[in-house]
Amino acid sequence: MKLSRMFQSKADAFREAVRNDDLPRMERLMQKKGYEFFFEILSGEYVADITPRMATLLIDKLDDAALKRWQMKAGSQQTVIDSMLGQSLYRNRLDIAELLMEKGGTDFNQKSGGWFLSRVIGSNFDDAVKLRMMKQMLARGYDKMQETDLSLQFAVDKKFAGAVDLFAAIGLDLHKNNEQLLRGAARDKSADMALHLVTRHAADIDLAISTEMALGNAPVFEFLTELKKQLPEKPAVRTVETLTAEVGSLQDTVRELTEKLARMQGGATLDKPVLRNPSP
Repeated sequence: MKLSRMFQSKADAFREAVRNDDLPRMERLMQKKGYEFFFEILSGEYVADITPRMATLLIDKLDDAALKRWQMKAGSQQTVIDSMLGQSLYRNRLDIAELLMEKGGTDFNQKSGGWFLSRVIGSNFDDAVKLRMMKQMLARGYDKMQETDLSLQFAVDKKFAGAVDLFAAIGLDLHKNNEQLLRGAARDKSADMALHLVTRHAADIDLAISTEMALGNAPVFEFLTELKKQLPEKPAVRTVETLTAEVGSLQDTVRELTEKLARMQGGATLDKPVLRNPSP
């Protein structure tokens, strides 16, 4: 043993093994007992430095025996994996996040599923990558997820139109509480997101304006009023009176055509004799 390691704490040894990508040393540490490992593995700070192969080692070798030595309950391997995944999303470690989503076995259709969605939305990954990961998370269902509404609001706050479209596609309500999402976009002065909600998802801008007026939020309803001017004109509403006028005009046209056809059939004749069938 190196002299520098003789008085090294187990927590420092764990962090050093991760930092140096020292797989043999990590395997030796997994044979040792110590509550320090419990705090290290769940704190998640090590995820900033971990390599995909070290993450794979922890996934594959952190069995019930190792968990017990590290003062964790048998069968809690998934808790460690979920913690690593959350930290990888928070720390923008796409390589580790994709590895864990591929082989980690996390079931996102549970209470914490909405939290994971929000982590993806808030990451620095490309939008296309975020959408792919969100679709993976939603693939097993979302009926047991909690805080999906908060994830939807977060997508609006982050001006992530693709995520808003995805949430709309799975049936989340984009119009609750008097167009809360549209009014939130207006409060952030996010014209692009506000227009997206109106033009793509039929948000009721008039309802949003009247709500903000009732609440006395002048900057917000003024913003929405100016935004409304950018929208195309709505087609005129067809009232009973306009429909009656249209039907009357149609009847007049039909009458004129009928009279013209009658004149053509009764008055005009051809100069040429009618051809008869030849005799047999």
